[in-house]
Amino acid sequence: MNWITKNNANFYKDGAAGVDWYNKQVLKRRELYPNWQDLCTAESDEIAKQVTNKGYCIIKNFWDLSLLDEIRKETLGIIGSSTPEIVRNVQGGRHTQIYMPTKNVPLINSLVLEPKIASIATSFLNCMPGLGTTNLRLSKVHNLGPSGTNMYHRDFNSIKFIKFFTYFNDVSEDNGPFTYVESSNTKLPSNWLQRHRWSDKEIKAIYGENSIKHLTANYGDLIVGSTNGFHKGEMLKKGQRLMLTLNYTTHAELGDPGIYGPPSSRHQILKETYENIKDDKKALYDFIEVV
Repeated sequence: MNWITKNNANFYKDGAAGVDWYNKQVLKRRELYPNWQDLCTAESDEIAKQVTNKGYCIIKNFWDLSLLDEIRKETLGIIGSSTPEIVRNVQGGRHTQIYMPTKNVPLINSLVLEPKIASIATSFLNCMPGLGTTNLRLSKVHNLGPSGTNMYHRDFNSIKFIKFFTYFNDVSEDNGPFTYVESSNTKLPSNWLQRHRWSDKEIKAIYGENSIKHLTANYGDLIVGSTNGFHKGEMLKKGQRLMLTLNYTTHAELGDPGIYGPPSSRHQILKETYENIKDDKKALYDFIEVV
């Protein structure tokens, strides 16, 4: 197998131009927030190192369950209302999604502002992070074949960004764990640009079965990942899975055209929610639209 590693610009979708553009965004964040290193801790540095090396990390018993209970109850209530402006069926009905969670489920912002998450994101990105996009979705068993996020792929939202996964129920191998290909964040087959979605068979042939990690976790755990590596969400065999993802970046997230096109639509937060955030935390919302 011919491999491309991270020190080769061809590892990235936009090549050398993308790497140069990204590095300039990091410098801008450092200049704007020169005290960014104050957010880093020995613990966050160690977690960031693990994510950099392996592509992921699972932190047990991270969340206050009473807070998660509140968010879970509110989210399921909204989904039950089926309000079309907020509740959407996506990927051909494979998932039910809350549109713009930071706006429509304001309690989500309590998770966004968790100091330990900001510390991990800072250690990983080496500058003040900002929230990019979020995803809050309910997945159930269906008879549809694998498609979209149920197939292996890489995210191109940025040259480098970090994603936090919170399950609102225990997740085993039966109810759709986030699945990661260990080391795919550091090496890629030379033909990786051939397609965006890859089958299980293809990925096993390239990386070997031992590299495929099903990241099961309990209610209250936190999964941290670098989704520039190959990953997917497993299809559910039984039960359901309610999951939140939070992306932290160094710039407004990019759409499919990458640096050569406009950024993705910015996610939103209500003005009254934003105004109640402490001034020293508002930098985390630099890439979010206040409405």
